[in-house]
Parts: sequence; structure tokens; C-alpha cells
Amino acid sequence: MNIQDLLEKIELFKKVVEETGFKRDMEGYLTALSNAETQTNLSSLKDIAGKVKTSLEQIKDSGLKEALDIVRPTETSFTDQNHLADIDELLENPTIETPEFYTQLNSILTSIVDQIKSDSKDLRARESTFREYIPSDDEDENIANKEAIMSVILKDMETITSLLKFAKTLERWNQVLLLFHQLVKSESPKEIGLVEVQNGSIDVIVNIDIDVAVDFIVVLTAGYKAFRAFLDYKLRKEEILIGFPTNKKLQDLEKKSEAIMLDAIKEEIESKIRELHKLRKGNDRKISSTGIDASVPRISGLLTDQIIKGNEVKMLTAAKPVEGEEEKVDEGEELREQAQQIRKLRKQLSQADTKLLITKYKLPHDD
Repeated sequence: MNIQDLLEKIELFKKVVEETGFKRDMEGYLTALSNAETQTNLSSLKDIAGKVKTSLEQIKDSGLKEALDIVRPTETSFTDQNHLADIDELLENPTIETPEFYTQLNSILTSIVDQIKSDSKDLRARESTFREYIPSDDEDENIANKEAIMSVILKDMETITSLLKFAKTLERWNQVLLLFHQLVKSESPKEIGLVEVQNGSIDVIVNIDIDVAVDFIVVLTAGYKAFRAFLDYKLRKEEILIGFPTNKKLQDLEKKSEAIMLDAIKEEIESKIRELHKLRKGNDRKISSTGIDASVPRISGLLTDQIIKGNEVKMLTAAKPVEGEEEKVDEGEELREQAQQIRKLRKQLSQADTKLLITKYKLPHDD
């Protein structure tokens, strides 16, 4: 297991539990329950329970449980408990009395708060230990070389269960990263360094030029935003069309709109690549435009295919800015947030819709 990947998973805990205010909110709700007036007000208790439910759903969609299962494979985290199911059961009980509602809600919140404190203490200890195994000279080398460590997370079962398809996918990623480098930077790209292949979903850890990595994340984020917008539209559209079951004209129009939006995902990615190429070439005239009309569709084709299949990319580490240079924006955080929302929306698709989406952008040499 790559140490940087473990640290990234601990960082996810900090982001979704501490920085978002989830931990603070749980403690606040528990404090509110100590108020005698709240304890006897069923409406207030249900309001708190509803907020706890919403927060737990966001935690569930964040991928935190899967991350903690890797960092703490033999330990139980607060994400392993059925707190969400307990809250649902509590809210759906039509006959429960106010004192019992309070008792159960207080028990759930106490458990969540205590477990988070325990998890946080353990994770900080592990983080301290993990960092001891990152030699300072390695970090200095990354800074000098301006390299980032990026994780390509392959989740599509067809890809990770077939050695042939897995090899082809890695080959495509290697080709696309090199092509993209040439579009945004004039310096000759180094061979993409494969740091490690991890299991589970398959995480392919690679070294890549930091400037190219940041631009690549920007392109991916544009693709994620477009795919998320498509999923939002598709799911809302199906709810609306329920009210017009016999209106064929409206249904045909919606099918055309859906097809246009689906094609637009690839187009958005292509547009962002061309935009970045033009921007970077404006600052570096040595960047070549030769073959761009062939390279852009090839890059956008792979990225669209990977996004729709549910595969993801994460920036694990990036080089620190050189003194005097402006610090780069954390593009990876926006990508993570978009991926989280897409995971949530994908769960609402039927198997037939999911299969249709994958088939739509299936690359010609997938078989």
C-alpha cells in the first residue's frame, strides 16, 4: 500500500468529518438534547434527527467508509455502524413516544460522537507513523522535479477482472497522459512513472509533471461537471414524464434532449482541452499544435469512457510551490466533490440505464 495513498485517505476523514463541520454539528445536537425543553418537544427532536440523517447520508456518499476500511482494516470505525438505519427506523416509527424518541436519539448521537473522537485519535497516531516513512529527500526530489503523484482508480468490473482489458486500459492512460502533456507543455514529457498498483478497486499510482497534472485535473473536472449535470437532468426528467404518460411528442423531445446532453459530455472535455492548449501556448510558443485535431478526440474519448464507467482520478500529492511563485489552486478538491455527487446520482440509475451509458461511449477496441 502506497504511504501517500494512506495519508490521502486520512485526509479525507479530516475533510468530510472535521472541516465540513460534521463532527461539530453532531456535538452540537448532543448538547441541544441536554436541554430539558428539547427533551420533551417531539417536533424539535424529529428536526434534529432529520438533520442527523442528512449529514449521515452525505458521509455515506463520500466514500469515507471504503477509505477507512483500507487504513484501519482490523478496526471498527464510526462508518461501520448502522447509524443511518437506526435514524431511519426512529423517524419512521409512527407510535413512538417522546421520552423513548429522546432516549434513542441521544444514544445514537452519543455513539457517533464517541466513535468519531476515537477514530480521530487513532488516525492522527497512524498519520504520524506513516509520515516517518516518507524520506525528506524524496519530497525534495519531487519539488525539484515538479512532480505530482496521481491515482487512477479503476472500478469498472469489466476492466479490473480481465487482464487483457486492464492492460489495454493502462496503455490508453499512458498514451493519453503523454498526448495531453504535449498539448499544454513544450518540454518533452518524461515516461509516465508507474509507482504502484493497488488492489480492491484497482488504484494505479503514477508520477506526472505537476503543471500537466493540474491542467489534467481541470479537464477531468469539466467532464465530471457535465456528467453530473446529465445525471441530474435524466433523473429529474423521468420524474416529470410520469405526469405525461401518453404524450409521445414530449417523450420523443426528451429523448433527443438526453442524447444531445450525453454527446455534450465529450464535447465539454474537448473544449476544455483546446482552451488550455491555447492558454498554455500563449505563454509558451514552443508548444506544438501539430496533430491536435487527432489528439484531442483521443484524449476526450478515453476520459469520457472512464468517467461514465465510474473510474476516478485523484491527486495524492503535488509539489510545493517554489518560493516566490504563486501557490496553485487545489483543483483536486473540486474534482473529489464532483466525484462524490456523481457516485450518489449513479446509485439512482437502473441497471439498464447504466449499461446503456457504458455502451454509448464504449471504445472501439474494448472487445
